[in-house]
Amino acid sequence: MERPYERRSGDTAGANLRLCPGEPTTLPFLSEDLMDERGATAGTDVDGALHVYVMGWVEYNDDNRVPRRTAFCREFRKTNSQAEGRFFPVDDPDYEHEE
Repeated sequence: MERPYERRSGDTAGANLRLCPGEPTTLPFLSEDLMDERGATAGTDVDGALHVYVMGWVEYNDDNRVPRRTAFCREFRKTNSQAEGRFFPVDDPDYEHEE
């Protein structure tokens, strides 16, 4: 199986950032396609729950300047009974791994 972003170059918005271990930062998240008005019901299942997935990776150099890559996939879940939803890691080593 091939990931949809296989062999693609990443976004360079944070290319020159230097973060300390555990230090958070915010970067823009780019998408090939923008959601239109259908986004309100995209991924809605028969129970009315909304399922949206975000996949990507982070490339960085460790303290020894060895290039590393961490891939992620998160599922956004929101049900009709919830005022707000949240993202959860997907349990799949094809999409959640460190190289």
